[in-house]
Amino acid sequence: MENTKLILSRRLIIRKFEKEDLKKNLEFIKDSKFFYFTNLETKEEVIEKVSKFYKEKEDYNFWHIVKKGTNDSIGVIKAFEKNDGVGLFIIINKSLRNRGYAREALEAVIDYFFTLGEKKEIYLKAEKNNGAFKSIIENLHFKKYDEDIKYSYYKMDNLDYMKYFAIFGEI
Repeated sequence: MENTKLILSRRLIIRKFEKEDLKKNLEFIKDSKFFYFTNLETKEEVIEKVSKFYKEKEDYNFWHIVKKGTNDSIGVIKAFEKNDGVGLFIIINKSLRNRGYAREALEAVIDYFFTLGEKKEIYLKAEKNNGAFKSIIENLHFKKYDEDIKYSYYKMDNLDYMKYFAIFGEI
């Protein structure tokens, strides 16, 4: 997996972090689920650490989700190699949830990995109490393959993706 690429969707630009992003409201940084960088105190520290960490790892992608036109911060997506495919984590700013941004960003990234990235499977996990995200995952036709006390684990293979694309014309 090569390092971060630019991905476009109908309303979003999914791209690497830029220095100008420090001036934005990076609300997702305050989210307790923001990876393991939440103990840092400033946006600058977070961006610096994130950029350094992901630049050194060739098997990671780390995208900033921004709104087309305004370039406002929407959230982040992290991708990592897993088995024959890629695992994804996504965080959308709390104030912007329930507007379809997570689904749109996931659709674009899924399309990227199955078409350009030539991956065989995509994996997601959702907290059992996160009904909204589980609904998005199920509406995208991911299949649950495991669960533990806290999480449900989902995957989609490229054959499922092709079937869905053939029926609906888009994911």
